[in-house]
Amino acid sequence: MDMSWQSIGLADAARPGGLVRPLWQRLAYPLLGVLLVALGLVGWALPFLPGIPLLIVGLPLLVCFWPRAETHMRGLMKSLHASFRAKTEARKRRRRMASVENYFR
Repeated sequence: MDMSWQSIGLADAARPGGLVRPLWQRLAYPLLGVLLVALGLVGWALPFLPGIPLLIVGLPLLVCFWPRAETHMRGLMKSLHASFRAKTEARKRRRRMASVENYFR
């Protein structure tokens, strides 16, 4: 299964001006992002409110307000995805080699 950026339709979205959202999304996402980030910051002080998960969800929504920041975030996510995939493949290769070595002992 090919999960490259081109196959899932995000290649055009990574270019500036390549992704145009409807008006309701351009208004709702940043407002929801501000609310979640504010609750996340308050959650650091209050023990019953989880702060980190709210920040993790709120920051990408907040970035959707600025096209340049969103393009930067998409590029960052693309590079993180590539490095994660390379590490995962290396781990799989090491496990295969270890299982083959244990088989011939």
